[in-house]
Amino acid sequence: MEALLFSLRAKRRRRNGLIAVLDAVALYLSAGYDLAYAWPGAVEACRADLPIPGEHGMTAVLTELARGYPEPEHRVWFTVLSDLYASGASLTAAVEAMADTLRKEQALDLETHCRILPTKANVVLLVFFLPPAFLLLFAPLILEILQAFS
Repeated sequence: MEALLFSLRAKRRRRNGLIAVLDAVALYLSAGYDLAYAWPGAVEACRADLPIPGEHGMTAVLTELARGYPEPEHRVWFTVLSDLYASGASLTAAVEAMADTLRKEQALDLETHCRILPTKANVVLLVFFLPPAFLLLFAPLILEILQAFS
C-alpha cells in the first residue's frame, strides 16, 4: 500500500514538474527561441529531473526521453517533439498541447480523488469513531444491567 502511495506521489510530482517545464518551454518558443536554447533554461528554472543537452544535442535528449521516461504514456510526446524538432517545424503548438493534456490529466486525477474521499472519510468514521462512541454511551447501561443481575 505504501509503495503504491509513493508511486502515485512520484507520478504527480513528475507530472507537475513536466507541466512547469513545458509551460516555460512554450514561453521561450513563443518568444522566438529555439528548443535547444529553451530546454536547458526551462529545466533549470523548474528544477526538474530531466536531462539537459550536452555534446550530443537536443535530438539525443528527446530520443533518450522517448525511450526512458518513467511514465510510459508520456513517452510518445517526446517522440513527436523529436520528429518535429528534426524536421524544423514549429513546436509551440505541440508543447502547449502537451501541457494542456497534462493539466486535464491532473484535473481528472483530482476529480477522482475528490469523488473517493467521502467514502474514505466514512470508513474512518465507522471504524474509529463509532465503536468508542457506542462504548461510552452504552457502557454505563451495560454495567448497571450486569450489577442488577449479579
